[in-house]
Amino acid sequence: MLFLEDNQQPLHYAVRLLMILKRIKIIIVFLIPFLFSGCSFLTEFYIQNFTNEPKIIQVKFNEKRFIMDTLDYTSRIVQPKKFWKIKNDSLQQIVGIEKESQLVEYVIKPNSTTRVVRSINYMWKTYFIDYIIIDSVKYTVDKIVEDSEKIKTHYVYKME
Repeated sequence: MLFLEDNQQPLHYAVRLLMILKRIKIIIVFLIPFLFSGCSFLTEFYIQNFTNEPKIIQVKFNEKRFIMDTLDYTSRIVQPKKFWKIKNDSLQQIVGIEKESQLVEYVIKPNSTTRVVRSINYMWKTYFIDYIIIDSVKYTVDKIVEDSEKIKTHYVYKME
């Protein structure tokens, strides 16, 4: 027989085993969701056009499978958090025109916020986009990131 430390009364093995299993169950219930909750996070790249004129951008994608035929936008300047709160039904779309292999041209509306790409763990910087041409100037992804404002896990490039 086993004895409890508090009052030194005998305790059967079955009761002791049930107590251990209950503790293990509590640990599993809290540990498993915790382990899987922070593995990946959503990252997006936005372009905000603060001008009163439409701007043409060209995005060179690294692979055909990453090409975005359409981009979501809203006809006002908003931060990524606000963009998320806009229902998909009320987001408008910009249709891209493929100019060359994997080079797509989009017309960014005046005074708007456009989501260019959505990925996880900043994969868009490494795998999705090769470069972006804005106002006939070619920007590498590193230069775009450098010139953009980072808001939590998102980057926002401002055309002013």
